[in-house]
Amino acid sequence: MDKKLNKFQQDHPRYDLYTKEILAYKGKDFYLLNCYSNKTNLSKHFKDIDNEERIEITKKIITNRVEQKNIKYIPCQVELKTLIAPAITSLEKVGINYSDVYKDLNLISKYKYGKIEPFFEKRVISSLIQDSREQKGLVFNKIKSIVGTLSFGDYSLSTDLENTLAIERKSLSDFVGTLSGKSYERFEREIIRAKEKNSNLLMVVEKSFSESFSFNYQYELRYSKATPEYIFSNLRKLIQKYPNFQVAFAKDREESAKLTEFALSVGKSLFDYDIEYLLNKKLINI
Repeated sequence: MDKKLNKFQQDHPRYDLYTKEILAYKGKDFYLLNCYSNKTNLSKHFKDIDNEERIEITKKIITNRVEQKNIKYIPCQVELKTLIAPAITSLEKVGINYSDVYKDLNLISKYKYGKIEPFFEKRVISSLIQDSREQKGLVFNKIKSIVGTLSFGDYSLSTDLENTLAIERKSLSDFVGTLSGKSYERFEREIIRAKEKNSNLLMVVEKSFSESFSFNYQYELRYSKATPEYIFSNLRKLIQKYPNFQVAFAKDREESAKLTEFALSVGKSLFDYDIEYLLNKKLINI
């Protein structure tokens, strides 16, 4: 056994499925959860194997999380994109239906996948409620925002919020701050307040996923002590714990405003779907 390996690696040998070398050790969680040392190795390996093996490996990646993280819901698009795992859209590009991956895993599926053509019954809205604490309000094209007090979220169609949908707008720095330290606990309480109202809360981040996932390279967060691994681990915890919570990434404030308007015009039924998946598939027209 290589002397450079630590004792845990020696006692629990795990190998990168592409290189056949022992997995890099970046902590016990990383070592036990992954089948590859990085996404590059996963991508290269998936090019060399057939769909049957791709399905089995994806099942293994998800099963590792079931065993180590005790998850109960099928991982959504955002979760998979933040892991060393194939995204749902990547699987579909090679002809794999995601339901073929999770059908035997005894997990709960929150959303519809596969050959879906979502029909959204949209309401015509002329105004919405903007929470009075919202500091940098979005600018909407054809609707006006009325300042009011919301017990959760930054935008909704009603201050009552019972059985509805609210939007939580986040700049990139807001997003990182919200999922750090005591702010994380405060935001979790906000999700719980939505749950108590039988309502859903959609976080809309004003940056693309790729820029958000590499936020430590963005100018405004160059001094942040938080790491993407820490922030997105916290995000995955919330997604798994609360079915009434989702996050979607928009490329800028203009797209965030369009997505907010679209989501509120559809309402709570939008949560029948994995919203980031719909955006990536271009099944939402905003």
